[in-house]
Amino acid sequence: MHGGTRKPAGAGRDPPEQPPPPSTMPLEGPEPQPGDLLEFDRAGYKHWGVYVGEDEPGLLDPFWRFLGFTRPKCVIHVAKTPLGVEVQKEPLEVVGAGARYRVRNLHDGELQAFPQREIVARARRQLGQPFPYDLVEQNCQHFATCVRYDVARSAQVERVKGIAWALLDMFEALWSRE
Repeated sequence: MHGGTRKPAGAGRDPPEQPPPPSTMPLEGPEPQPGDLLEFDRAGYKHWGVYVGEDEPGLLDPFWRFLGFTRPKCVIHVAKTPLGVEVQKEPLEVVGAGARYRVRNLHDGELQAFPQREIVARARRQLGQPFPYDLVEQNCQHFATCVRYDVARSAQVERVKGIAWALLDMFEALWSRE
């Protein structure tokens, strides 16, 4: 020995990551199923993601289950990272950040959704990929609807565009009177 104190066995290692506690986020409506689109309330807008259910089993999964924990429920969504914007999988509680959320498969009546497993597989295939974010043409709702229906749509953007066109029509009508 070199005069130092001896560390106990296992010292210096990071403790195993603990699963998050059960969800305390306010859900409006039915429990999400894998493949459902989720809409999260944000200040001034809505954030969207694809619910993929419980995270994949990990090495310590049997240990955590023995202690009564479950794997976190996860969402695949478009998120800012230090390197830009990319598709990420994160626990529901992280994506929601305590906000109210709901299942919003809003185009099911008009568009054909992929089967549940295919939606989840389509979302997983994009994990870690850079996302060329554009508020009007390619935002988080465009991502989510494209994964579910293979059609990128954003009702938020369409509403704003509709209001803008209505205002332009109103100003044009007022201008033409003068």
